[in-house]
Parts: sequence; C-alpha cells; structure tokens
Amino acid sequence: MLMISSYEDFKTREIDDRIWMIFSPLGIVITLIEFFLKYIDISYLMLYVISIIITIIVSIIIYLKFVGGADSKALISISILDPINLNKNIIHPFNSIIVLTNTFVAFLIIPIFLFIYNLYRILNKEKIFKGFEEEKLYRKIIALFIGYKTKGIKKRLAIPIENGFGEKRKFFFTPLLKLDVEPIENEGEWISPCPPLIVFILFGYIISILYGDILEIFFKF
Repeated sequence: MLMISSYEDFKTREIDDRIWMIFSPLGIVITLIEFFLKYIDISYLMLYVISIIITIIVSIIIYLKFVGGADSKALISISILDPINLNKNIIHPFNSIIVLTNTFVAFLIIPIFLFIYNLYRILNKEKIFKGFEEEKLYRKIIALFIGYKTKGIKKRLAIPIENGFGEKRKFFFTPLLKLDVEPIENEGEWISPCPPLIVFILFGYIISILYGDILEIFFKF
C-alpha cells in the first residue's frame, strides 16, 4: 500500500483514494477474522480500537497544521492494517504513531543534507547570498537548512522562499508542508525542495518493523 502510494505521489504528486478504500476495509476484515478464530484476545482488540481513535485524532490535528490529506489517510490506514507494534524497542504499542515519529526523524535528513550542500557551495566561494546583503544573519542560517539557490534552468517541484526585485531580495518563511508545490525553473532563485512526505512515511514504517520507535533511543539516556 505505502509503496504504491509513494510511487504515485513521487510521479504525479497525487494519490488515488481508491488505495485507502481498498486496503483499509481489508485490514478490518483480517483483524475480525483473526479475532473470531481466537488468534487474538479481547485486550488486543481494545488496543486495536484505541489505536484507530488516537490515529484519527492525531491525523486531523497534523492535517490542519502540517501535512496533506493523503499523508493523514496513510497513517489511519496503518492503524487499521498494522495497529500494534510488538517490537521491544518501543515507548508505546501504537504503530501508526510510531511510524509518524519515525517519519519526522527521517525527514530531518533533508535539512542536514541542505546545510552540508550549502556550506560546500559557500566554501567554494559561490555567492549564494547575493542580493541578500541586508538580510539578517539568523534568517540566512535558517535558509541554509530549508532551501538552496538553484543553478541552471531546470524545472523543479519546490516552494520559493524568497521575494524581491532586482538586487534586493528577502527570505520569507512559512509552514512549508502546507503550501502548494509548484514547478519552478528560474535560475538563481532560493527554493525549498518538497519531496513527497508519503515516501518518508514508508521509511518510517520500515524502521518500525526493523527496529521499532526511533525516539526510544533518546529515552535510554
């Protein structure tokens, strides 16, 4: 399910709702069959219901503030298809929430990569802040982590993070995840790349299977 939706989102930036409509009911049927065949007990079924309720609430909250509808539907589908994580490296058993936290930790790869890339360009004496001489230092530092200055004319799906005309430019930062991604092919413009979040949800799910909850690492200290 996540692999199909990740492919669709990466290719077209849209995900067919039929993916969730097919897999979610299937997950409910499988769980009910397991329950009536006595493979699971009533306590597991209670956790199953609680997992779905918690995920719906969290998904609504993050949809209103941060992510798109498909990402929220993916989390709800996970809570139906694979609700409980029995891995030993967990803080709580609700798998969809574990996947969500793993997703955001995996997403941190992007700002780290962008900072290293921008630092490399600065060390190579590229004038990536040309036109931003009047911009404050802390805003330039933020830009290093969330975007980069384009090189060459090439169509990119991204979010512009600068405005201004001529030689004077300024950065503008807004909650990037809720903005519409648009094709950008201007040269020398600061943009923020916006890879499909569903891909990182897939990574977060794989991590939940292989390890558990990444946040559990921090609770060991």
